[in-house]
Amino acid sequence: MEVGLNRQDCVIGESIMEDVRLILSALWVAVTFCSVFEAILGFVKPGYLKGVMAGEIDGIQVTQVVLVGNAIMMVIKSVMFFMSLTLPYPMIRWANIILSVAFFVVILMTLGFYFTTNVQTWTYYYFFAATEIVLYALNVWYAWKWVAPAIS
Repeated sequence: MEVGLNRQDCVIGESIMEDVRLILSALWVAVTFCSVFEAILGFVKPGYLKGVMAGEIDGIQVTQVVLVGNAIMMVIKSVMFFMSLTLPYPMIRWANIILSVAFFVVILMTLGFYFTTNVQTWTYYYFFAATEIVLYALNVWYAWKWVAPAIS
């Protein structure tokens, strides 16, 4: 089992790309930064910190389950920086596809929550959500188009 980067890992369809593993890792970096900055900007919304101190964020009771769930999602995104560079093909290909689709679904569920409740969210959140959706779609596209490395 070979781990790491090599030129055989760089084929997408019929063309040679600049290291698919680096592209996938960079997409995980970008989506993680979006998630972090979206959370940071949330703290400057008027009344947000008051809600946090009361144990409620956007109408959701803050519990250990909620916090652990969010922690798990952030750790997965962060670990995928490294895993995209080191897990063997095809494991990393499928991990990128499955996790990107799962996070895409989480964003859609969150947007559905905001659209179906009286919780007011701000435009910056929609901007970050749209950006993350595009990044996850790119992640799926690159992973999907990644063909098996030639065995030499």
